[in-house]
Amino acid sequence: MLEAIWMLMSVQAAEPAQPDLATPSDLVAAEKPKDRYATLDSLLAEREYSKMLALLQNASSRKIFDADLMWLQRQSLDGYTAYSNLIYGQNLWVVIGQSTDPRIDQAKQTAAAQIVYTLWVLDIDGARCSDRSAPSDRSLKIMTAAYPILEWARNADPKSKALIANFIAMLDDRTKEKRVTDFDSAFLCTGGLAHMSYGLQHGSTTEREPKEGEFGRQVVIDDDGAYVPSLIELNEWRKIAEEKRSNRKSWINRLLAIEAE
Repeated sequence: MLEAIWMLMSVQAAEPAQPDLATPSDLVAAEKPKDRYATLDSLLAEREYSKMLALLQNASSRKIFDADLMWLQRQSLDGYTAYSNLIYGQNLWVVIGQSTDPRIDQAKQTAAAQIVYTLWVLDIDGARCSDRSAPSDRSLKIMTAAYPILEWARNADPKSKALIANFIAMLDDRTKEKRVTDFDSAFLCTGGLAHMSYGLQHGSTTEREPKEGEFGRQVVIDDDGAYVPSLIELNEWRKIAEEKRSNRKSWINRLLAIEAE
């Protein structure tokens, strides 16, 4: 289902959002974090993102939700998929809520860094997708869903912005080679026009009611699950990536509204 990977945790609620799709019975993990981690690890390895998200949204207690955050934090540093960074940043923002604790700024910096890093990966790694509408449209949806996080970051103090920018650069340098080896076409290159065209030819469509923040007709395309995104030649992409990375600082500064030095 093309819609499944677009589902994002609400960044407005103070408590974990409920899933929009029923959690399959075989994904109802035991209360022990170790067992839950094993299930999440398996889903992540298979890039079963819709099922992984459904499980993460189905935390039965605050203790389990917090354990999930620890799991997401570990994955966010690994480089296997920026999808983990996206969900970690948004879930962390949910926990932050409306707290007035001055120490909460550090958590906000972390959440913002995860979201901006995800957008950066979509920009630089997404350039490998033959269908550039896929990473472009996903970035737009993330920027809309994570607007409160990005708005906070753009209006943060200079020190916070610098910390966010430095973290993104560090994490990009740390994970860039693994992201090439374990290229995540399932997150970066699906959901675009080519995928939609495939779904129309090899699946079915149904209309649904718009969710909060959506407008116009909402059509869900169910395909046969066999879509394989096409990629440009690796050497061609490396040239593009080299140019993009040379402008990484200005890209981050622009997104965080950091004035040029």
